[in-house]
Amino acid sequence: MFATLVANNDDFSSTSVNGIVGGVAGNVFLNDTSDGATVTNATVVPSIISDGTLAGVTLSQNGNINVPAGTPSRIFTVIYQICERGASTNCVSASVIIKVDADSDGDGILDSVDLCANFDDNLDNDLDGIPDNCDDDDDNDGIPDINEGCTANIKNTYQKIYFADGTIDTSGDTDVNLVYSTITNYVSLIGGGPAPDNLMFLTGFDPIGGQAKMVLDITDPYILNVDKFITFRAYLFDNRRDFSGDYNLPIKATIGTVSSGAFSVDQLLTVEQTTKLDAGNWIQIEYKIPVSGSEPREISIDNITLEIEVNSEGVNATFDPADSEVFGVIPLELISDIEGEDCSGSPDCDSNNVPNYQDSSACDIIINPNPFSDVIPNTFTPNGDGINDTFEIPALLQYLEFKLEIYNRWGNKVYEYSNNGNVSPDWWDGYSDGRLTFNNNKPLPIATYFYVIDFNDGLTAPKKGWVYLNR
Repeated sequence: MFATLVANNDDFSSTSVNGIVGGVAGNVFLNDTSDGATVTNATVVPSIISDGTLAGVTLSQNGNINVPAGTPSRIFTVIYQICERGASTNCVSASVIIKVDADSDGDGILDSVDLCANFDDNLDNDLDGIPDNCDDDDDNDGIPDINEGCTANIKNTYQKIYFADGTIDTSGDTDVNLVYSTITNYVSLIGGGPAPDNLMFLTGFDPIGGQAKMVLDITDPYILNVDKFITFRAYLFDNRRDFSGDYNLPIKATIGTVSSGAFSVDQLLTVEQTTKLDAGNWIQIEYKIPVSGSEPREISIDNITLEIEVNSEGVNATFDPADSEVFGVIPLELISDIEGEDCSGSPDCDSNNVPNYQDSSACDIIINPNPFSDVIPNTFTPNGDGINDTFEIPALLQYLEFKLEIYNRWGNKVYEYSNNGNVSPDWWDGYSDGRLTFNNNKPLPIATYFYVIDFNDGLTAPKKGWVYLNR
């Protein structure tokens, strides 16, 4: 005789789950019953029926509903069921409301307390509580930044990519024979390495021959301000070199837009990347995708396509850990090439301590706000192979008193160096200097970092930019 099961709807939205790291939204067992008694994993088997676009949500056997890391800010409605243990046809279902608080603009500040949406909130030069990017007067001198020769900062220059922001297209543009899943971890089943940063990923295996793509259709298009190119980053896993054209064909990444067309770039994997794939590890790939147009503008991105396999013969129609070609993909982020200018100080071209906007005297010296910007590298790989192991800027040898500061995405200073006239500078090797919260015996993680160069020559304005540390 079947037990009488009752599953009641749950609303866990009074408390938010941190979408950056993920967590437990609540326990659905607490108000569900079997023959009048609270259910346990001894009496029922729980499962998810509909994830409500919350990619990667899981329901533990003890009733905890788990939100994965890398989930965007949103209120989700998930449908689950409980079935009588030993009687799998006796099931009832209910809904769960889950509220997630994440970091939409990548500045390390949760959206619920983000004072300056779509900007980095961490910089506040005048300590007035208004982040510089939303402050019209960064130095609090009573003169608007724009009147001091500083342009306004540009918003929407960074976009974190979430699976929950769209759907995986399995129509004609995708190899429908590739078995995709955000639940079954095929990478783990073949003994592959763990996903970077424990992020949620799309994984699958290839049962037949042909090209394979990840096509992510964005439900509400991403808005980015761009000039000449967009940087797209993702993580990739592929365990079968012999069935993927020996990695000797370029992998294409394409960004589709609502009204500006599609932009693509082909790129070969490096020897270092293929070596890591052969060892069963994930790799990070980066594409600088040219964007056509004559001036900076706003674009709406509604589709991201990544060719994760360029040539394959396929192996087995069903999954076989010993032979199947397995893929994993994590679309990570989009970064615009537009950078806002430094508005934290008033220009004083003749160094007489009278800012330009108050100085009636002529300035014989013109400050160059962007010296040698084209020769500062935007990536380096401190992995000990003797190639590009340091963040080296040879043009700084013209400014032997220079000072270099490195910050992470959350605005924490991780490295500081003063050259003090040294003709052979100690270039940054990817380690923290150890004076803050970081251990100088441990290399900094793969990420984008931000530099500030102070030339200390009395003439040249400080230079800000970013550099990508890869290994």
